[in-house]
Amino acid sequence: MSNQTSALPVAPVVSYKPDRKLVLGAFCGMIAAASWGSSFGLARAGTLAGMGPLDFIVLRVLPGAVLALPLVLRRSFLTSGEFVASRAVLLSLCIGPPFVALASGGYLFAPLAHGAVLQPGTMTLSSLVIATLFFADRLTLQRLTGALAVICGLVLVAGSGISHAGPQSLIGDAMFASAGLLWAIYTALIRRWNISALGGTAMALVVAGIITLPLALASGTFAHLTQFPLSLVLAQLAVQGVISGFLGILFYGWSIRLIGASRATLFAAIVPVVAILLGIPIAGEWPDPAQWFGVGIVTSGLLLGLGVLDPLFRRASAPA
Repeated sequence: MSNQTSALPVAPVVSYKPDRKLVLGAFCGMIAAASWGSSFGLARAGTLAGMGPLDFIVLRVLPGAVLALPLVLRRSFLTSGEFVASRAVLLSLCIGPPFVALASGGYLFAPLAHGAVLQPGTMTLSSLVIATLFFADRLTLQRLTGALAVICGLVLVAGSGISHAGPQSLIGDAMFASAGLLWAIYTALIRRWNISALGGTAMALVVAGIITLPLALASGTFAHLTQFPLSLVLAQLAVQGVISGFLGILFYGWSIRLIGASRATLFAAIVPVVAILLGIPIAGEWPDPAQWFGVGIVTSGLLLGLGVLDPLFRRASAPA
């Protein structure tokens, strides 16, 4: 008899190393989403306390402009080819006073859940459409499935907030959706003009500050803000102006550069989740089981849309 033994085939070991740019871009997107989500609860609280759109424009835009000004002066954007006045104005309109007025003014007509869901939801879907139509991004089945999952999850996250809304909430809904569309346009312009995250953020915020300052002086907004408790004003300055209005935009720009606009905008889907965890409990609206289920669906849709689960799909479809 032969002493030879038949060797059993050994399945190859498939090692998957996540792309470094994907990981870093996802990290930046998470920070941006967390910073934006933290602002919704405070925006709703400020509106209930009597703050209006002009107050929020000043509280959000001016701190970011002050922080961005040294970056502009240090990097000499004004004298370099990277700075184009018309582009800076357009970017500032997308993330400056008009955006803030729509995003905060919607709370005069609609509850917190509406803004936390409709604004990032519109941003995500609009950016996906823009990237597909104008930048020839390939809309894979996984990404489309992820986007649909995000939509379903956002509807669940809204929960009872939307079902109990009155007819006047449609005005607020339209304002929130318009704010999301403006942000999607900002994303597309950053990509179209190939502007750096730091440069685009700095240019847009400084120009927005230049627009906002005379508007605030003429309208008496600074005097109006003195009527509110100092703690509330300082909290709004820190969250709306520094964390959301400056750092959030900066990290979002980095995310676009690292993983692309269509992927970066998917992180807007996390905003409602963060708003629930950080903002909605402040208003006494704790998540119900349907909302928690929506959180899970949104997270799954995000991972699918980002392509994190693509290796699993490839492995499952690979021939045996």
